[in-house]
Amino acid sequence: MTKRYFVTGTDTEVGKTVASCALLQAATRLGYQTVGYKPVASGSEMTTDGLRNSGCPGLAA
Repeated sequence: MTKRYFVTGTDTEVGKTVASCALLQAATRLGYQTVGYKPVASGSEMTTDGLRNSGCPGLAA
């Protein structure tokens, strides 16, 4: 059965993305298949590649 986890915090800039990246990396090292998903991101900027958020690239790594 697929396990899912939801990381939440009390505000922006409190480390949710950093914690999520650490959990994903640890689970991957243990042999689990992992996927990070960030459906909402504050502080996005429009770039030539589209809308981007500085906290999201770590989730794709």
